[in-house]
Parts: sequence; structure tokens; C-alpha cells
Amino acid sequence: MPTQSTDPAPPAGELLGGRYELLEPIGHGGMSRVYRAHDRTLDRPVAVKVIQHDPAAHGDLERMRARFRREAANAARIPAHPNVVQIYDYGTDPAGDRDYIVMELLRGRDLKAVLRERRPGEAEAVHIILEAARGLAAGHRAGIIHRDVKPANLLLTGEGTHAAVRVLDFGIAKALEGDPDDDLTQAGHVPHTPAYASPEQMAWGRALSPASDVYQLGQVAYELLAGERPFDADDRERMARGEDVPLPRRGDWERVPARVRAVVERALRPDPAERYPDAAAFAEALAAAPADDDHTLLAAGAPADATATMGPAPGYTVPVTRGEHGVAERWRAIPRAARIGLAAVAALLLLWIALPGRGDAPAPDAGTIPEARSTAELEEEFAPLYREAAERLAEEDEAEAP
Repeated sequence: MPTQSTDPAPPAGELLGGRYELLEPIGHGGMSRVYRAHDRTLDRPVAVKVIQHDPAAHGDLERMRARFRREAANAARIPAHPNVVQIYDYGTDPAGDRDYIVMELLRGRDLKAVLRERRPGEAEAVHIILEAARGLAAGHRAGIIHRDVKPANLLLTGEGTHAAVRVLDFGIAKALEGDPDDDLTQAGHVPHTPAYASPEQMAWGRALSPASDVYQLGQVAYELLAGERPFDADDRERMARGEDVPLPRRGDWERVPARVRAVVERALRPDPAERYPDAAAFAEALAAAPADDDHTLLAAGAPADATATMGPAPGYTVPVTRGEHGVAERWRAIPRAARIGLAAVAALLLLWIALPGRGDAPAPDAGTIPEARSTAELEEEFAPLYREAAERLAEEDEAEAP
């Protein structure tokens, strides 16, 4: 039987597949280590995940390698997408007997690391979930279930509502089509993180669907918005026994806008048939969820079908807060050229009304009629005010520009 190298951390400078030069480790997991590397063939930086199998714990090495190759091929099937980390290549290095996956190299931090330091605000939280849902939707359209949606698998590049979110590690995904090699999955070794597992993942033998990813992302959404996970270890044990565990209303959950809560709560229904059928439907519902009267209006920057595009993922915006400044905020939301045009029309209308004989009001007493002025005089008086207004609009636009 072939043996796997017992060294989980190949040294810097090692060449995998005669092509990928490992430069330095940049991350690690339970069975893998990620390196910043250089693709000598295409002369570009890449990330290489080196897999460390453990035959003693998980059985036959060749069976595990067959599963690895199948799942790496599944991940590579997902078209390039702004919310998914792209897979370039995969293989087994014959010299070191190491399996590896080659991915695009990105600079950022995973959501788990971010949560150790701070809790995202409401708008940022919804933005993260919406972008993650669009990434998962790309996999679902390719027939791939992620099966391990958790904060550690969501990479953030940037800050706030302008951060790009990338879904990591479709490498443990499973093809939705009928799979003649399903017996490669060993009983008792279902690849998921228990803290975020869906009820059907906890019950061995139940079929998985994209709705399972929806449930896992719903848990991440609850955690971001409420400030804590929805279920603890005891809750998950009860779920695994088939008990009904209601969704708790704790932390700041009740302060979340009602429509947003409703979307996430549907994603967290125990029965997969009652959830959103896939991540695209989840994203569409979340993007369309307005807030109730007591909250800031949340509006998506793009429709859910933006998952089909190759451009930058649109940000999540927080436009208008209802209140005393609502009119001014709405005025500034109008494009500059349109605002100047509206100001000009309003000024001309006032000028027309101010001319003698205009308007429908009854004529005042002779003693109250002001001295009549010509149109030219009125225009000369108004011109400086119009120029000042236009200049202020331009200054506002420059100040608001990113």
C-alpha cells in the first residue's frame, strides 16, 4: 500500500508537481497546511493547500485519495466568481507523495479571525451574509454542496460594507448528481463542523441538498446579528437525537429588523423542505428584505442574479434613515446634474411668479404693491444665488465621493 509522508509541513523551497514552489506557510487546518507559492510555469503567485491524510484514523489511503481527487475536481468545476476562491489545479506530487490543491492567492482575513476582535455592525453583517450566499449559489448552480459553511471558510478582503467576501474550501463539497462512488464516504466520518452542522448532517444516512448550506449560513447570520451562536452543544445533541429545538431569541436578536429576522429564521427551519431551496433564493430574499418602521432601511446593492457576473461583487448599502434629515438625504441621493437642473427649473418658476401680472392670487391693495422690476433685474439678482447653490452641490458631491 502506498504510504503518505508523515511530515505535515513540507519545507519552504520544495517543488510540488515540478511546478509549484512553496515559499512560506500562511495558514493551517486539521488536515492541511496552506502555503504562499510561486507557479513557475505561469510565473504568478498562488496559494497551495497541502493535504495531510491520516490512514490510521480514516482507513485506506487510496480510498481517501480517490475522494480527494473527486472533490477537488468538483471544486474546480465552479466557474470563476467574485465570491468564490478559484481553484486552478490539483494533483499528487510523486516525489513527496503529497496531495495538493492550487488556488488563487488572496490577501484578507477569515470571518472567524475578525470575530475574535470585533463584532460587525448590522449593515456589515448583512453584507457579509449576502455576498457569502452569492458565492454558495455559484456552487449550487454547478451542482456542488459546500457542506462546511462557517466563519473560518468566509474570507474578507477589505473592511465594512465595501469588503469583498470569498467562500473558501469547496474541497469537501459533494456533487449533487448521482454518484457511483458514494460508498467512499465512510460512516462516522461525515465532513462537517458540528457547531454549524444542519440537522440532516447530524443524522447519518439523510440526503443532503443545497438547503443544508442555507441552514449553515443561517447560523452564521444569526451569530453576526445577535452576537452569539443560536445553538449550544446541548442543543446540537438534542438535534442529533431528532428532538425539536426551537430557535432561541437571545442576545440582540430581537433588535434585528423584523423582515431580516424572518429571512434568517426561515433559513434555520429544521425541515429542509421549509427553508429556501438554495443559496440563490436565500440571497434574493435577504436582498429584498426591507426593515420595519423603527430601523434603518437596508437595501441590496444588486439583485441576487448578480452571482452570474464576473465583475466585483456589489456592496451592501444603507441609504436613508427615517427622521428629520430624511429630505436632505434624499436630495443628496439625486445625481448632481439632475439636482442642478431641478434647482434651475424651481428658480425660473419663482421668477415667473414674481413678475407683475403672474399668478392666480387676488390683486393686493394699491398701497401694498411693491415697485415693479424688470425681468433682467430679477435675473441679475438671482444669478449669484444660483451659482452659489451649484458650487455647494459640487462641493457636497466631492466630499461624498469615495
